[in-house]
Amino acid sequence: MMPAILFPGQGTQNDIRSTELAAADRDAAKLYELVADQTGLDLLSLRSDQLQSTHAAQLAIVTFSLAIWQIWRKVYPDVSVGAFAGFSLGEYTALAASGILQVPDLITLLARRAEFMQEAVNTTPGGMTALIGLDIVRIRQILAEERWADRVWIANENAPGQTVIAGYQTDLALCAETMRKAGARRIIPLDVQGAFHTPLMRPAAEKLRQTARSFVFREPGTSVYLNLTAEPANPSTDWPRTLAGQMCSPIRWTDEVCRMQRDGIRQFCELGPGQVLTGLVRRILPDAGKYSFSSLADLEQRLPSG
Repeated sequence: MMPAILFPGQGTQNDIRSTELAAADRDAAKLYELVADQTGLDLLSLRSDQLQSTHAAQLAIVTFSLAIWQIWRKVYPDVSVGAFAGFSLGEYTALAASGILQVPDLITLLARRAEFMQEAVNTTPGGMTALIGLDIVRIRQILAEERWADRVWIANENAPGQTVIAGYQTDLALCAETMRKAGARRIIPLDVQGAFHTPLMRPAAEKLRQTARSFVFREPGTSVYLNLTAEPANPSTDWPRTLAGQMCSPIRWTDEVCRMQRDGIRQFCELGPGQVLTGLVRRILPDAGKYSFSSLADLEQRLPSG
């Protein structure tokens, strides 16, 4: 068994059980201590309302996911990892888990990323809406109409029949109604104030690219698959440009998971709060092995050998 390790993105912070991990594993506790020392933010004592802050939520999700990863390696020492991947924010977790980026650098970069994203939201407010039950080909056809040009875009290609669009708030509401008339079964406005993973994030993306140039990105020993291209990174990957591109381009999760399967991945293990990615993989590859690890109890699962 050589599974892909998947890390979730933002929106899963309400499922975090940090104190449980820190109490059970010394390395996990040290990770939380490192975050507190570097940021002044004690994630172990945060109230749920404090997790609504973008920076706190992102840091809490990434730290929890990395803590689960540290424990997972000890519980399954004989399992060789076949690939790493993460959804949006989770891609940063994958960079640290794979050794591409050192954890202290990751913490610093996440803080700047959150800052740049908030600046973009303050300058150009937007929104995001999930479309359920409408084929992505039809969505692309509608968005190709002139009235939506440079106003609404695809932001997340989550799974067959599940796509997120984003853009200017007024246009987004009108576009969502058009999608409903075209056959979308459900229209779900997301509780965000920005059009993330669209061209409205380009100013933030350029700031991120410039900032990331000061960090050292190492070559991983295990493949890391990218949201931007749905392909594995390679030795020539320009990480500052790639991370900037991810911020203002669609998350190609469906293609990314399918590419991992074509490359021989048959098992997928989600490490972090919630089971969002496990559910998406189930829709994309119904026959693949899927395992979710979001608590100590989940680490009692037996993984298939071989």
